[in-house]
Amino acid sequence: MRVRFLGVLGAFALAAALGACDSTPPVTPPPGDAGVADQPRTEPSCALALTAVTPQTQNVQVGNTADLAVRVTNCRGEAPDPVLVSFTISGDAQGSTLSVASASSDDGGVARTAITAGQQAASFEVQASQGALAPVVFQVNVTVKPLGGIAVQLSYAGSKTFSGFQALLFANQVCTGFDPFNLPASLQQSTTVASLSDQPQLTNLLEASYAVVVTARKGTELTGWGCTSGVSVVAGKTTNAPVTIVDLPVYYTGVYLLDNQFDLTGALPPSVATTVKLFNEAADDHDLTNEGNGHGNSQYGLDPGAFLLDFVYRQFCRWECTGGQDFDSCSELNHPQGDLSALYLKTFMSWSGAQPTVVGVCGALDFPLGPGSYVYTWVNDKVQTQITTLVPTAAQNLLQMVGDISSAFTNMKVKSRLTLTNVGGHGAPGNFTHVLETMTLTVHDLAGTPMVKQVTLADAGLTNLSYSGSTVTKDDALQIPKHGFQLSFGKLLQYLYLNVILPTLGYTSTSQMFASWVDCSAVGNWLYQQIGAATGLSLLPASAYKGFCDLGLQAAGAFLENAIVSSTSAKTQLELEGSCEAGTPLGPGRVALTLVKGVWSGTITEGTFTAPLSGIFAGVRQ
Repeated sequence: MRVRFLGVLGAFALAAALGACDSTPPVTPPPGDAGVADQPRTEPSCALALTAVTPQTQNVQVGNTADLAVRVTNCRGEAPDPVLVSFTISGDAQGSTLSVASASSDDGGVARTAITAGQQAASFEVQASQGALAPVVFQVNVTVKPLGGIAVQLSYAGSKTFSGFQALLFANQVCTGFDPFNLPASLQQSTTVASLSDQPQLTNLLEASYAVVVTARKGTELTGWGCTSGVSVVAGKTTNAPVTIVDLPVYYTGVYLLDNQFDLTGALPPSVATTVKLFNEAADDHDLTNEGNGHGNSQYGLDPGAFLLDFVYRQFCRWECTGGQDFDSCSELNHPQGDLSALYLKTFMSWSGAQPTVVGVCGALDFPLGPGSYVYTWVNDKVQTQITTLVPTAAQNLLQMVGDISSAFTNMKVKSRLTLTNVGGHGAPGNFTHVLETMTLTVHDLAGTPMVKQVTLADAGLTNLSYSGSTVTKDDALQIPKHGFQLSFGKLLQYLYLNVILPTLGYTSTSQMFASWVDCSAVGNWLYQQIGAATGLSLLPASAYKGFCDLGLQAAGAFLENAIVSSTSAKTQLELEGSCEAGTPLGPGRVALTLVKGVWSGTITEGTFTAPLSGIFAGVRQ
């Protein structure tokens, strides 16, 4: 040690001498960096702990020896550098002695001693301690009588597979007092055996009555257990203890958030199907070229231009109506969805009951402008061109909107909350509450970009969204019995259309959307000019035709929105029943943390309409 000290001292002296000869000024470290390299790096606190290695209850026959061992580890389960552990007898040991009173821990952190029993019966404690750590206490029982044992005989009538069985010994306990998921400290544990034909052994037992519990695991998961109480051990003998293993059921309890997907293909209730059909009519892009119209222009009759012009023409030419007939009821009966196919297959003048608002205007639409061209076909072409210019994909946008509405229901995605209370336990009934909460849908903007939207069903005016009842499990699968919700799909459709779909397209109403596509001032001028050119008469000013156009677009928008409103009074009954399994891993107590393989079946009813529906779901416990 002296040589090392002198060497270090010499090194310092040499460094000082060199520094004295160096003409280079010393370098001052920057603020905050001074001495950084020389600072010791301290590790966050990681406390030590002392745990038992050998059973804490030791039964020893007089004159025999038993090992006592403890392990010292840090918070990461690692063995520290060797530490000294003390062993102390507490109580009257009646001549029993320890092999050593202290021992250093080995590379595995284990410190050992041995107790040699005296020649008299005794009961005392041996305490293992290390500094301020919580001590480990061993109960030592010295007996004059020979010790006995228990050989556990396993049986199981179920169908599950287990990877290991372990027997645990308890005194003064009965099986009904045990919770297999929260067992108290045992007197002894057997080594784990892998087969039902093996016999776990419990050894060195005092003559007494015991309870034997066997835990059965698959991997690390506790999946079965068994218990036999009143097992009597006789001195010097091994007692056979039969223990029957039973399956530990899966428990479903707590709140689970469900992702549901219902397939309503072919099961759309009338309140939705009718509206989808109307929007389809506005966007069907129907080509009348080959239907005998004789005009040879595929643009004539194309939607949405033809659909909108139908409502514009209705403002001043009430065709297909008979004398004295109210035009609203007439139009509803003869062309309620803006279908102009009949208009192109005939002429305005051919209607026996044409009822013009202004005399001559109805017929003026049918004046020829050239071969195969008439006033109304010319205007139709202009409107269609205008729509195509302003909204190049108007028909596609409408069709996409129809698809979004239809998909929102045919592939209905709903999030719900399933609250379960103590469901499980070999078919024991429990309670459930199922609440429908939100709906998720995909809508497209005018550029065709898909956007995922979520709406709260209660915000859409839907009520009766909750159902409570009782339920059970079958073969560890959750059974959700038939339960129903009375909904209004019409209200939901109205909410989705007005509050999700239209705003995504950039509009607040259907009329506003149509008005953004058609320039009514230009339409008014076209009608004024072409009717005047064809007839030589100025029947109405251009502003009047513009007014008819504005009213027509408003009427077309109101027609579609009123059709949705009329569906809101319909009541839709949704009835469901389902089943699912618990996902892995399970939580403590074999509580399901996830729900998998969920399947729904049921019916949807609206008035006289009834159709089956199906669905799938998955859930996560909150």
